[in-house]
Amino acid sequence: MKDDVQDSHANEGLLPCSMSSQCLRFIDELSEHVPQEGLTLENTQDAKLLEQLRVHAPTCQTCTAAVATASKMLAQQRRALRTILDEGEQKIPSTTANIMAAIQQEQILPRKASIGVNNHAHEIASSVPFPQMRELETPRPKRPKRTLYNALALTAVAAMLVASFGLLRSILPSRSSSSSSSAMMSSPTETMTKYTPFIPGTTATWAAVIIAYKIKNTTVIANYDPISGKYTTLVTSLYADTSVNGVSHHGQMLLYSVYDGVKTAYYVYSQSTTDAIYTTPGKSSSAIWSTDDSSIFISTAKGVAQVDTWTHEAHLILPALASTKLLNYRNDGYLYFVKGYKGQLYSSEGTFNRVNITQGNIQQITPCERGANFWLSPSGITVYYNCPDQDAALLYAVGSDGANPHAFSFNAGNVIGYAENGSPLTLVNVSGKYQVIQRDVQSAQEKVLLEDVAPGATTMTANDVAVAPLGFTLVAKGMYGSSGAAAQEQLWYGNLVTGKSKALALPQAASTANAIGWDKLRVP
Repeated sequence: MKDDVQDSHANEGLLPCSMSSQCLRFIDELSEHVPQEGLTLENTQDAKLLEQLRVHAPTCQTCTAAVATASKMLAQQRRALRTILDEGEQKIPSTTANIMAAIQQEQILPRKASIGVNNHAHEIASSVPFPQMRELETPRPKRPKRTLYNALALTAVAAMLVASFGLLRSILPSRSSSSSSSAMMSSPTETMTKYTPFIPGTTATWAAVIIAYKIKNTTVIANYDPISGKYTTLVTSLYADTSVNGVSHHGQMLLYSVYDGVKTAYYVYSQSTTDAIYTTPGKSSSAIWSTDDSSIFISTAKGVAQVDTWTHEAHLILPALASTKLLNYRNDGYLYFVKGYKGQLYSSEGTFNRVNITQGNIQQITPCERGANFWLSPSGITVYYNCPDQDAALLYAVGSDGANPHAFSFNAGNVIGYAENGSPLTLVNVSGKYQVIQRDVQSAQEKVLLEDVAPGATTMTANDVAVAPLGFTLVAKGMYGSSGAAAQEQLWYGNLVTGKSKALALPQAASTANAIGWDKLRVP
């Protein structure tokens, strides 16, 4: 029945949600028709999961529909059972008085054990209002039909109860079978389980963007269509250290991680939000996709782990790159990473390096000891970066093999993505307005694509901008007012072809929103 409910929502055009099965497990707790007073869960993991679902379900169209359908179905079953039981009670005479009299007689019998068998039987027959023996020997003509009817009624009730329990069991999975959530995993290990891949409905274009934000103490990862303004919740987590590592290159999967204070668990949506593809002790915050999305590279305290995207088989490679910020992997066998400035772990500032994952040879690419904002070109030939200690206004370039380091452009700002022809797109503050400028690699000409990304914004960084592949659109966050708790934030959608932008709306309680990257996952 659970599968039928989910399939019906899929047929209605709703995107499958891996949390819907968990919502059905807690259908009574989530149903608005069931009083919540007195509902307690002995399992602390279930209690945390229920708290998470109460935040997730109202924001997810699929889970909302699943809970409503299951609640309606259960209400119908309960009404049917109540009707049958009421009818049965009217058809079958009450036996309470007989049972109580029999209990009292049993208490009297031991004291009269010396009485003869015939007298004993006579006493029972006279003191207990059982039907007279003559009625059993010479029943009235209609008695057998009534008895048969009563027997059939009892049988029907029993059958209905058994069927209903079976039906409820199919709708509500056993809580003991799976009590983990996207934020609660098994013991820290570096072993994986083989998995059957699942890809949800997708679109042909990069039409939606992954946005992460917080509602109170819950981290929400949502898929947002900036054109229609619709969005759907993909993941919710009660842990503060929940990070989105990136969208796969084909746009159909999302990699994110959860640190619970003991271990870091990595998940791939849409494979699962409850079963990690990889876990590692301690806090880890760096993972990337391979160019063909067949592998995931994860930096750990023991080195870099290479995890198969589909089977989840993992191999620990490159032990020299422990706790390192990973940036890119090319199918030529090179993994690109940042060696942290002054030995800082997982730092995005430092020198840009590459390593051959087969041979293990490490090569430093950028000469700047405190480089930042590294971007590998789509062709993999050039690396763009900034060097704040030398000249923050300069944009530098160097070959991905370390050849020909040079200043690429003055007053260029920071790279935020690439145009369709491979030219870098940069974010520049011009007279208080944040603009997007395309800088052609061949002609060195500059073209303003968007004159004001976030009108009125006082602060915006390159990390606040997510440019769609081929560089036609973007989503950015602008900060307004003074820094700190008093600052306000606003997301904006920008069309780099028309040069127009518009404000985007998120849930009223959402805060610390960030645009992560564009995807091809369908938004209902």
